[in-house]
Amino acid sequence: MTSEIRPITERQPFSEAELNILKSIRERKIFYAFTTYLAFIALLISVYFYAKSQWQDYDEEEQLRFVKLAPYVFSLFFVGLTIFFINYYYRLVQPYAKDIKEGIKEIIYFKPEPYKTPFFAEYYIVTPLKNKRRIKVSAEIFQSIQNTGIASITRAPHSSFVFEVDVGKNEMTFNETNEPLDI
Repeated sequence: MTSEIRPITERQPFSEAELNILKSIRERKIFYAFTTYLAFIALLISVYFYAKSQWQDYDEEEQLRFVKLAPYVFSLFFVGLTIFFINYYYRLVQPYAKDIKEGIKEIIYFKPEPYKTPFFAEYYIVTPLKNKRRIKVSAEIFQSIQNTGIASITRAPHSSFVFEVDVGKNEMTFNETNEPLDI
């Protein structure tokens, strides 16, 4: 089943609560990335000193080889870790920073399509979003899809964080963990 109505997008400024949600997610992701990066660097340094202490038991030629090669090997690991975490930042943190800086949310109006999992009592709404094809909704919203012709999703444009799904007169709001809020 495809939508006959083409999605319409409206742009509005974030509310204070929505901005706080994005800031909270961004800070949590930065904290996670930074502490994980520091933990890996500390592990790398401790492995270096452990290896250095173990190589002192070997003969002079092997120790000389370790002294020559170790800086290159550990530098390679350091550069690899740094590149990995820079990539992590640009993929997962930067979209939230862009959304906060721009301060604009998108409200997308579309014809909703229901989807129920075959074996479980989980309800979804099929959306026109490329990176979030389905959003889990309550049974109440799922039932109201048949009675209404239009729905809306409020989201951050770069991070695609969904703040709200509105179908008819039923509304579902999400928090920082993308779990529905009980209001």
